Amino acid sequence: MRVSGSGALFVSLIILAAGSSSRMGRPKQTLPWMGAPLLTWQVEQGGRSRADEVIVVLGEDAADFRPLLPERLDRAPAYSIIENPDYARGKTTSVLAGLRAADPRSTDWIFLAMDSPRPAEITDALIEAHMAGGLPITYPWHGSIEGHPPVMNAALRGEIEAITEAGRGLRGVTERDPSRVNRVEFSEPVVIINMNSPEDYERALSVTGQGGS
Repeated sequence: MRVSGSGALFVSLIILAAGSSSRMGRPKQTLPWMGAPLLTWQVEQGGRSRADEVIVVLGEDAADFRPLLPERLDRAPAYSIIENPDYARGKTTSVLAGLRAADPRSTDWIFLAMDSPRPAEITDALIEAHMAGGLPITYPWHGSIEGHPPVMNAALRGEIEAITEAGRGLRGVTERDPSRVNRVEFSEPVVIINMNSPEDYERALSVTGQGGS
């Protein structure tokens, strides 16, 4: 837990890794990324960030992917792995499962989709920008493109708990009042990586200097 100008800050990083990877055609959790399976890499990076807690939400074939998860994290924040039995009903169910599992002390949550890999330094920069911005929602941007992940303050808990797939999930909360959103520009294009398809994956490898798969 850290102290900001407005008091104690406790950030829970919720990694959403429950999807079926239907558009990718193979499990995203096992995609090679920076020399490791994508799920392994993203959780390890979360553990190296300034987040106070890392929660991993698994879903489809959870038993197959648990061996990819580290037993402990380098910086040793609170660390938990949960399973979302309702994952087939959409990403909102994983957001809500992660929210329910978060420490009651959480002042802010980062909802990070595993197929949008972010290094620890990006997470840290986003936390710093969120603290400095003084608004309940923070999103990274690169150029004219909105990135990921969002950081959301606990004051929005009621709105987040009410999200649905039909209501566009967290996007519905963000769009309800754009004046609540801190748009933070990043020079690194990694903040807009989102890997839904094999083509997306190839582009992401290129952008991050990893070449082709």
